[in-house]
Amino acid sequence: MLELIRWIINFKNVNTRATKTDIQNAILQNFEIVRQGSVLVHHEFAIRFSEVNGKSFSNVVLSLSRLLKHDHSPFVVCVVTPSNVYFRLANTTFLKKISHSSMNLDLENIVGSFLGTDILSEYDEIQNTHENFLKLYSIHKKFDIKDNIKRLVSNSKKINSKIIKFQPNKLEHKVILDVPKRFESLIKTSDWIETENSFKNHAQKYKIEILEAAKIENNKIRGREIEKIFTGNTIHHSIGDIEILLPDETVIFVDIKSKLQHLSSAPKGYNIDKFLKLLSDQKKMFAFLFVVVDMIEQDVRIKLIQPFDPTLMKFTIVQPHWAGRGTRGATQLTVKIREIFDNDYKQSVDYEVAVQLLEKFLRL
Repeated sequence: MLELIRWIINFKNVNTRATKTDIQNAILQNFEIVRQGSVLVHHEFAIRFSEVNGKSFSNVVLSLSRLLKHDHSPFVVCVVTPSNVYFRLANTTFLKKISHSSMNLDLENIVGSFLGTDILSEYDEIQNTHENFLKLYSIHKKFDIKDNIKRLVSNSKKINSKIIKFQPNKLEHKVILDVPKRFESLIKTSDWIETENSFKNHAQKYKIEILEAAKIENNKIRGREIEKIFTGNTIHHSIGDIEILLPDETVIFVDIKSKLQHLSSAPKGYNIDKFLKLLSDQKKMFAFLFVVVDMIEQDVRIKLIQPFDPTLMKFTIVQPHWAGRGTRGATQLTVKIREIFDNDYKQSVDYEVAVQLLEKFLRL
């Protein structure tokens, strides 16, 4: 384990721009290690790589159920930054809680994943760094895994949501249910068509940059780099990545979703509470901008689509655990929406189904 860690540090020092994929590929070529999903496994230890661009290591690392399969030996997390690498021992003894998708976690239902921030930076005044891994793992071996699971379940149950579920008043409730009619009118206007055409023109202007960004293997980083091409190198963390102001002072909040044509995907849609709150304002609208990259044809296709299109609604599902505890959750878009990218596809609004969907959201 320590031999590999020293090798990784040296490799990164020599290859300063190496990504986690570069490092993993080099390890598989030079060590007797096998890949099991996102984990590299040696008979004496296991290692998981995470890539971060900033100072905070808040990535989802691994599911608890997957970790338990490796908890009998040292489980190392290697964090790859643009300039260096560092390591954390992430066996169950060194986890504070299970933060992600853990609302239904209990002793009989092992669900949820831990984040980088859930890993202790020190244990019993011992720093969680690779120099101390042998000492830390000897401590871990003294614990019964069942006791660790009980502790994690207990700590995870204590997590309180910082997000309050949006509760519309009577007027806002009416405005929300009238939204499909507003979209039905909007998509027939020249403003909508011109907005989509401006995105198409932008995609053609920066086609080479988009195709280059599409080569990035990491889904999250690839999506972020393509997004930045449309937002002017800015990353937003609200419901929309771009705000389009129309002549009547309506603002369309546009959420960019990029997709590689040859890969299946089911991306996150929108946070339902944020979505409802946004639409409770008569001057605010929401839309997806799909950026589809065909690496074989070296082509980029653009589609601006509103959330109440029949095809989009048909394949929009609710994921209650994808948002904070006590909220309505988030939506997920399945891969079957690809038909909306046909050249002759005309989007529309199915009013009855749209209202049913909104009423469903409001009841959650």
